[in-house]
Amino acid sequence: MSGGITVTIVVLSSMASSASLFGPPGGDDAVREEPPARKVAIAPGTVVNDRVPRTWSHIVLKALPRLASGDLDTLPSSAARTAGLFRTVILADVGPATGDPARFALRRIGVGLCVPDGARGDVVVDAQTAEDVGVSLGMIERTVLKTAEAEVNRGRLVAATSTFALYRGPALLQVGAEHHKVIVSYGFLVDEKTGALRVLAWGDDLDVKKQGGAATTPMVELAPKLNYDCRLNVKAERLLGAVPVSWSFAIETLPPGEPRPMTPELTRALDRERKPLDADRLEEAIRRSASAGARANANANVNVNVNERRTLTRPPSSGPSAARGGASGSGPGRSARISTAGSAPRGTTPGAR
Repeated sequence: MSGGITVTIVVLSSMASSASLFGPPGGDDAVREEPPARKVAIAPGTVVNDRVPRTWSHIVLKALPRLASGDLDTLPSSAARTAGLFRTVILADVGPATGDPARFALRRIGVGLCVPDGARGDVVVDAQTAEDVGVSLGMIERTVLKTAEAEVNRGRLVAATSTFALYRGPALLQVGAEHHKVIVSYGFLVDEKTGALRVLAWGDDLDVKKQGGAATTPMVELAPKLNYDCRLNVKAERLLGAVPVSWSFAIETLPPGEPRPMTPELTRALDRERKPLDADRLEEAIRRSASAGARANANANVNVNVNERRTLTRPPSSGPSAARGGASGSGPGRSARISTAGSAPRGTTPGAR
C-alpha cells in the first residue's frame, strides 16, 4: 500500500503465543502401545465442503470470517477483502487402532487455511503451492497468507494419548473496546468402542491474566461439523490520533457450543506450572467434565418433559387460581421455553473416507 500505511491482518489463529500456556508436549509416548495423536498440516488442494475429505474422518470446525463491527469505514478496500478471505479449518482422523482393530484411536489433528474457490468450494492452501493447486492470489493476499500461515503453525498439541488430544492456538478476542490476546484450547475425546468424537473448547485471556483477573473463558462442547460464523471486530490504530495507519481484526466471540463445567479437577490438571502436562490425567478430567455437563443437560430435559406432561394432563382451570398460575410463570409456555436450554450428549462417529 502507498504512503507507508500498513495493514495488519489477524485471522482466527493469530497473534503472539505464551510458552507458559502452551507448555511443552506432554508425556513419555514410548511406553504406549498405541501411538498418541499428532498434529499435521492439511495437504494443500484438500477441498473442505460438506463432505469429509478423503483420509480424514471428521470436519471439526471451519471458521467463516466476516467483518461485522468496529472501524469498518476506515478500511482500505484491499484490507476489507483480505480480512474475510482465509478460513481456518480443523479436521480429525479417527480410525481402527494399530494394535487392536476392534478399538478406535485418534490418529491425527489437521489444521490449515482454506480459501473459497467458485468451482470447487473451500480449498486448503499454503503460501508456497497456492498456484499449484489452482488458487490465484494477488501480491497482498499472498503476503497475508504467509503471515497467517506462520501464526497457525504456532498452534500445537500440548498433550495427547491414543484417544485424546489437547490443541492450543493463539487468537485475538474483542473484549469491550479492546482486542485481547487469547489462547484457544480444543480438547478432542474419542470413544474407543464406537469412534464417536467430542470436542470441547475454551479460552485463556492473556491480557486479563497479566492483570491478575479470572483469565479462563467458559468451556463449551462444539456441535459436530461446526461452521463457525466468525464475526470480526476492526480496530484502527491512528497516527496522531487521526490518520488510520494499521488495523487489527479480533473475533467477537469464541466458537459457540453447549456449556460444560470447568471443574476443580480439570483446573488442577491444566495447571500451567506442571511441565509437562500429564496427558492421562488431563484426558480423565476432561471426560468427567464433558459427561457431567451432558448429564446435567439431559436431567434438565427430563424434568422439563415431566412438567410438560403434568401440565398437559391437568384438568383445565378457570378463575383466580388459573390467573395466579399464569402470573407465576408456570404452564406450557414456560416449560416450552426452558426445554430449549439443554441437549443430550453429542458425538459423531467416523465418516466414510
